[in-house]
Amino acid sequence: MMAFGGWVGVSISVVLLLHAAYSASRYHSYLKINHEEFESLPIDIVVQTVAAMIVGMVAIVALNTNFADIHLTSRLKSKTWETACPKAAFRTFHNTRHSLIHNKAH
Repeated sequence: MMAFGGWVGVSISVVLLLHAAYSASRYHSYLKINHEEFESLPIDIVVQTVAAMIVGMVAIVALNTNFADIHLTSRLKSKTWETACPKAAFRTFHNTRHSLIHNKAH
């Protein structure tokens, strides 16, 4: 049920953002027609945009509720240092150069 509420919230957020963009475009056209300078957007468009962003963020968090624990000690207890933080090991591989050097010596 929480996922359904999340999708509804995301949908509402998208609709609010599209409406805010449309309102900002209409306001810009209004200013052009009346030969007025643009100073800032009206407060209702700004509030609608901020509200849409907050609704969208809450809805996205509601969609994904299986977050990992911040404290990873429970997962890291069963691992050794080498498996938790792997580093490149310094290994010597018997490659072509190695065989050429040994063949010249013999």
